[in-house]
Amino acid sequence: MDLSVWFAFWALCLASYGLKRWHKEHLFATIDPTMLSITVMVYGPLLTWTSAHLPPFTRFYQWTLTFGIPRDAIDEAIEATLACIVYVGTIASLPLLYGFASPVLHRAAPLRFGAVHAPRDYASFRYNHVKNRILLSFLQRRQPQDKAIGGTVHAVMDKHPRLRRSPNISSRATDCFVTCYCDGQPQEQLRVSLLCDLDLRDNDVDAVIVHGAVLSEFVINVLREAPLSVQPVIGPGPAVPTSNPYVLHRARTPSSWCL
Repeated sequence: MDLSVWFAFWALCLASYGLKRWHKEHLFATIDPTMLSITVMVYGPLLTWTSAHLPPFTRFYQWTLTFGIPRDAIDEAIEATLACIVYVGTIASLPLLYGFASPVLHRAAPLRFGAVHAPRDYASFRYNHVKNRILLSFLQRRQPQDKAIGGTVHAVMDKHPRLRRSPNISSRATDCFVTCYCDGQPQEQLRVSLLCDLDLRDNDVDAVIVHGAVLSEFVINVLREAPLSVQPVIGPGPAVPTSNPYVLHRARTPSSWCL
């Protein structure tokens, strides 16, 4: 059953190619790979159990095993091709169903129930996968609770999904949290992300991220909201931001990390 997990990730790889090819990244919600693995490892054996114990599923799988076999040989042979296709397709469709349905339900919830989504704190350790939130919650007892900066890479990808290098696998778990101390006391926490999570090869990147002329004040790259003066303006009149761009300040020495 452990191998069935790869069917789900194989489907995500194919979906990733299609989403990037036709620029439909905004239609798919990123998935926590750990939760996907756990879900498939539970769902796979459950699917096998239902096919053996529930009569409707049993009859269906018996039909898939005899599909294409001559009537006079049904009692002597089986053909597992269709049964394997059905099983693999059922496992592979699980993450795709979640990925495509989640954004639709997320947009429909405020209209249906009047719910208001709270703004996300991208710098917080709570903006993370379930496993990481649990582990970091124990460490945060001894870390600063109120001062946290960073997570801008995730903010950019949420506002501009086309800049996600991997449009269906969440990269939150790859972040590092750096605690800054002063006189032995924690003062501030920095959340740094891998710059390669951003698809800087996308044609739209120039309309969103401006490469700053000033180098970063840190040893890593810094991505922050651009000042109004450098934001693109279309037509006469006051400076009105048109695409909420960001400025990327490169580190003095090459770095894979970005604040």
